[in-house]
Amino acid sequence: VSQVEEVQSQLGKTIRFHDSSKANESLKKWKTKLKISSYADRKAVHRWLRGGCATNPKFMKHQGGLTSKISVMLQTVSDRMQTIYSTHKDVDPQDMVQNFMGKYGDVVRDMCTDCSLPILTEDHFFDMRQRKPSTKAGGLDLWKYKELQQLPPSGWIPFKLVAMLAETTGTWPKAIRCISVTTIPKNNSPILDPDLIRAIGVSSAIYSLWSSIRYQHLTTWMNQISPQGILGGVPGRSSDESELAFSEALHDETEDKVAIFIDRVKCFDMVIPEVSLNIAAAVGLPATITRAVTGFYTQQV
Repeated sequence: VSQVEEVQSQLGKTIRFHDSSKANESLKKWKTKLKISSYADRKAVHRWLRGGCATNPKFMKHQGGLTSKISVMLQTVSDRMQTIYSTHKDVDPQDMVQNFMGKYGDVVRDMCTDCSLPILTEDHFFDMRQRKPSTKAGGLDLWKYKELQQLPPSGWIPFKLVAMLAETTGTWPKAIRCISVTTIPKNNSPILDPDLIRAIGVSSAIYSLWSSIRYQHLTTWMNQISPQGILGGVPGRSSDESELAFSEALHDETEDKVAIFIDRVKCFDMVIPEVSLNIAAAVGLPATITRAVTGFYTQQV
């Protein structure tokens, strides 16, 4: 008991120290902004202190012109992303899988390798949480990573049970299936372009941690089934060397070396989970993972 109380005391001191440091840093930035603004525009300082000074207005391209209305901007981005996410709306995923297997079935069967996974434990979640930064964005389940970091291994039992239920039945609670989407401009232009906005979905802490845990468990299997020619997207492999080798093949030895990196437009947004997961299952992905991930993607909100 005395050791627990000592740890609790030290933890409290550490949290208070970090909170105090953060407050001092914020105060320092506030003073700096106040000092700079007072030289430029004292009226702006007055409006800012009263909370009446907003950030610089943003404009977005819209129907050949510009708009600064937030509602119109949101709808414009939504419409743009909808065209991407609905690209395959008229396609039957099972037909795609059958066509793929009809063409590459022999290769897939030759690659098939059994994969065994350990049973999920609360320690898996505890250890993975300790690896994540406390500042990592949380999802709509409202669990904050800074709060979750304080849980002991036994505190992760309910989270583990939710993940085990998903692996068994393919069903996640609705709160975990809700995804918040943050749109981030790809450049610093004051004019926002719907085509140059990256939409990032922030999932719940439980799903994020579970996927990280199982990804780690699948690392050995992924390296076993992946041909040596596949350099990207596989743990421990990088495409940098192949890109540099390709560049050397194009240039004379006396010339400066230039690497060419190709960025596929909305690459991951175009992937159909049902198709990729079915093919992954054909090469040995355990059914528990297929069920859980398929359930998560097909029931998203």
